[in-house]
Amino acid sequence: MRTLVALFFCICFATLNAQEPITLQRFLQEVEIAHPTLRAAALEKNTADADVLQAQSNFDIFLKGKYELKTTDGKEKVNYLDAGLEMPLATMFGPRINANLKRGDGTSINPENTTNGSAEVGVGVSMPLWQGINTDSRRTALQKALLRPELASISVQQERNSLFRTASLRYWDWVESTEQVQVAQAIFRTAEERFTQIARRARAGEVAAIDSIEALQEVERRRGEYVRSQRNAEQAAITAATFLWNTDGTQQTQPIRPAILPNPEQLATTEIERDRTLSLTRRPEARRIIIQEQSAQLDVQLANELQRPLIEAQGQLLTPLNSPALNTFKVGLSISQPLLFRSANAQEQFAQINTQRISYQRILLNRQIQAEIDDALSALNKATERIVAAEREVQLATTMQQAEVKRFTAGESTLIFVNIRERALAEAQARLVTARADYFRAMASYNWATAKW
Repeated sequence: MRTLVALFFCICFATLNAQEPITLQRFLQEVEIAHPTLRAAALEKNTADADVLQAQSNFDIFLKGKYELKTTDGKEKVNYLDAGLEMPLATMFGPRINANLKRGDGTSINPENTTNGSAEVGVGVSMPLWQGINTDSRRTALQKALLRPELASISVQQERNSLFRTASLRYWDWVESTEQVQVAQAIFRTAEERFTQIARRARAGEVAAIDSIEALQEVERRRGEYVRSQRNAEQAAITAATFLWNTDGTQQTQPIRPAILPNPEQLATTEIERDRTLSLTRRPEARRIIIQEQSAQLDVQLANELQRPLIEAQGQLLTPLNSPALNTFKVGLSISQPLLFRSANAQEQFAQINTQRISYQRILLNRQIQAEIDDALSALNKATERIVAAEREVQLATTMQQAEVKRFTAGESTLIFVNIRERALAEAQARLVTARADYFRAMASYNWATAKW
């Protein structure tokens, strides 16, 4: 028996939890868990990792080898092997370390490649002495690729910020339509009760039969408005449910009902000013501009570096394998310099133009962010004023409706005036619901503009 009682209470508790309304905070948490838009944006991180790996491949150890064999009448003319490793380093001067193994014999081999029957091992390094000391194309590509993970994170945050704004707007549409149903239902039930009372009195001969027809007409009128509000609520619920997904890619079951509209909380002036300042670095779009400026600056540095002559020094220590001796050195110097540097000058101009363009974009973006914050604050202030006006209107409409009902009960008024007062009250209540919903929709835009999610 105790087991059955415990099971009964568990079922009741689970049912109550299932009927629990969903708040905005919980709604957004569910959106963030598995919405396809965010999951697709998260793939940018994988792409960024691949870009970094691609840039790092320019500094992989490179293996190269060559073998030649030439014989004439069974005599070796050329028997030459040259194999080695080269590893560029992503450090200042951009040195390339190399190690090679060479063996060369034959009557027709180049004397420079002859090793007199023994293999020769060499270890050396080559590095620029002017152009390429600070950076080069490979190091610049790697530095720019290392910015990609941050850009990927910014893309995710931007998608999240925009998605939360849209989801919040649809949530408050759902809340508003649900409360409008309650307003329409209340006035509809009132009309039904009055029709029942008037119909009873009409059958008793206390009032004219036409009064019951008028009361029934009002019932049907309000029934139509009630059904229309139900349709709006169902549509809003269906739209809101499109933001809720399971991790396996299936859509969640539509929630039963949202929470009621909370009381508006006014933003403090200090909080607004702090949000204004932080939004210039907290908004994903602003952070993206910062990364773009860093990338453009890397291009400028590379363009400046290409303005210098390319002078590269090579040094190598050689030793035979059969009798190691550190007494053979090989050094070299190569110079490559265009006479006019037109390509380098063009790259520098392109880099400077891109830097200026990004600077103008940043100025425009900062102004746009401030305008979006101003627009959201304007909407919040006007919604607050509308709430105050709607609350006063509801109070006055309630007073008028109650007074008209008393007059009607005392026989001093007619049913049509009672209906008019009740409609005015319902319309005032509907306007109050809309004004409060508009406040929270404006708050969603404010949170989006300041990236406060």
